[in-house]
Formats: sequence, structure tokens, C-alpha cells
Amino acid sequence: MQFSDNGVRFDATLRGTITFTDDLTDVQSLSDGGSFTMRDWSRVVPHTVEIKSSGGKLTRAYYVGGISRPWDDEARTFLATQLPLLVRRSGLGAEAGG
Repeated sequence: MQFSDNGVRFDATLRGTITFTDDLTDVQSLSDGGSFTMRDWSRVVPHTVEIKSSGGKLTRAYYVGGISRPWDDEARTFLATQLPLLVRRSGLGAEAGG
């Protein structure tokens, strides 16, 4: 899915079933073998979060301009600030109470 509004450009891809935390700042669960990718094209340099589920464990990756960055406070803050915008605009995960 993609959306663009007032200079905000996002695309997101979901494979599987996803549940977000109640405050919409993180992924709570993702079906086994599933993946979720969120990319923000709004800035000069795109920022991307990839979350995958395997064997009941979530792995998270963060990229800035296509370059892998550590999953640190910057990555968590990016996800926590952008995820609510994505969910509100797209309805993604809404059926799961998010």
C-alpha cells in the first residue's frame, strides 16, 4: 500500500497478520513467517523499518538511505512516531484493535 498527502509519502508491505501495541508505537506480534516493511519517502533520504517473524521471534532492521543502521533509540523513535500516522491513514491493523 502507498499513500501521499501534503508532502508525506509512505509505502508499506505486510505479509501475514500483524498486531500493534495499544499505543501504536511498536509491533506487538506478527504471524510466523510474516513480514512488515514501512518506508518513509517524505524526507530527502528514505527511512525504512523491516520487521520479520520466525519461530515466534521478531527481528527488526532499520535503514537510512538504504544503509543498514543499528536498531537503537533513533530506530525505535522513528517507528514510534511514524507508525501511528501510517495506521491512522491506512487502517492497517485496525481489525486487531490498533
